[in-house]
Amino acid sequence: MRRKLIIHLFDYRNWLLVLVSIIFSVVFVEVLLQAVHTLSPSLLSVEKQSKDYMTSNEYWKVWHYPNNAITHSLQCFKADYETNEFGLKDTFVDLKKAKIALIGDSYVEGYGVSNEHTIPSLLQKSFGNQIEVLNFGTSGGFGNVHAAALYDNFAQEFEPDIVIVFFLSYNDLYDNVAAIDEGFASDDLQLNYPTADSSDVFLSVTSQIEPKNVDNLPFGLFTPYFVKRGFGNLKSYVQIGLNVKFEFSEIIGFPYYPDEPYILSQGYDLLEKSLRRFKELQAPNLILVNFPTPFQVDKNWKRTFEITNQVELDMKKPNVRISQIAEKLKIPLFDPTNLAINYVDSTGMNYPYFYNECDKHFNKLGYKLMSDWLANMLIEKEYVVKSENDTYQIIDRK
Repeated sequence: MRRKLIIHLFDYRNWLLVLVSIIFSVVFVEVLLQAVHTLSPSLLSVEKQSKDYMTSNEYWKVWHYPNNAITHSLQCFKADYETNEFGLKDTFVDLKKAKIALIGDSYVEGYGVSNEHTIPSLLQKSFGNQIEVLNFGTSGGFGNVHAAALYDNFAQEFEPDIVIVFFLSYNDLYDNVAAIDEGFASDDLQLNYPTADSSDVFLSVTSQIEPKNVDNLPFGLFTPYFVKRGFGNLKSYVQIGLNVKFEFSEIIGFPYYPDEPYILSQGYDLLEKSLRRFKELQAPNLILVNFPTPFQVDKNWKRTFEITNQVELDMKKPNVRISQIAEKLKIPLFDPTNLAINYVDSTGMNYPYFYNECDKHFNKLGYKLMSDWLANMLIEKEYVVKSENDTYQIIDRK
């Protein structure tokens, strides 16, 4: 009996020693990392966002701080963002040029890439910088309801010659429904966003407020940050190895369910009402664009989702719905989903395709492809024509 007690006590002390050793090691590593960061802040590259980039906006929910420059990094990208005096992710706006306004969420804004790699910037270069392409894209739960509010209160004051509105099925529909709780739409699915005199809106948008520096470390500690980033990197490597994205939450698959969930029906209803608002405001040469989602180009994701959730998906369901709405409202629709799928098939691309491996946004190739497809469409449909002296001009299609 005494011998067993001694052995038990010995085992207990061993475990206690292991626990103390682990705690000591973690504390030592944390102190070391804090010292390294103090001596050379850039060496650890831990910043996710060097300072605030987004600010609330009473007219369309969220916008960028004006005249701001930040560095934004995740484990799979590092980008420099810069905004101009109007808060657009751009450096300069030449109001004397013919203008194309692009309105949408973070895919239009260019989340994860520096200014020169965004769709608006690349599209402007495609036209020899002879046409100004205005970037009215923004992050932060920004849907079609918010897009209508942004155009009504702000974007139309720039007098664009072409207005292109973007739709992304896997999150815009939910953002539209969220607009009800935010007060930008009513319970009976009517647009309810605030409006104001343009001078008041521009004063609000261009007000010089100094963004705060952002502390991206949990509790100010490096160890939890690097543990989280390590798991993120491990997840990325496993997904690349298995050639499939781990994103099996049922809500992600809802847009592709044959029987449309009620929340999506509400989202589509608010999409239609938002597009009607653009028409009521006589947005010139209005075009609707449907973004191809990362789930639509990933056949392995479809198979694994169907097995996980025991449902058969219709991956073209959002394309059919958006086409029906565009046809009903007589708005030209550009849907490059087939172009995206054909590109993946023809090149033999694997996960993450032309999207980021650490989130669902385009990588640099994805933004370039989208801008090229958009430029080709505008030229083929003769919204933009090239003259004999190699200059590009916008043609009014009314």
